[in-house]
Amino acid sequence: MKIMKDTTAMAYELREFLACQISRSRLRFVDSALFAGEPVDAMMTGFALAYDLRLYVPQAIRDEYLGGVKWTPEELEELNEYFEVIPLERAA
Repeated sequence: MKIMKDTTAMAYELREFLACQISRSRLRFVDSALFAGEPVDAMMTGFALAYDLRLYVPQAIRDEYLGGVKWTPEELEELNEYFEVIPLERAA
């Protein structure tokens, strides 16, 4: 049986994953969305940040977020555009 996580928990997990790659100051917009109680906005901001900075996001994480969150069609389209550019592996 698969247990679904809530979007807030998933947003915090994404934030922590990104925090391992960049400084806290770059995460301020993700933090702002989290503190405002907008976990989907926080995740979209986190993936936009990964896109802009070319941070890696493994396929397993992509799949978890694509399947574990109820995205609007517009958000899903934007995420797929990000995932086309975001690296799957850490740069050497």
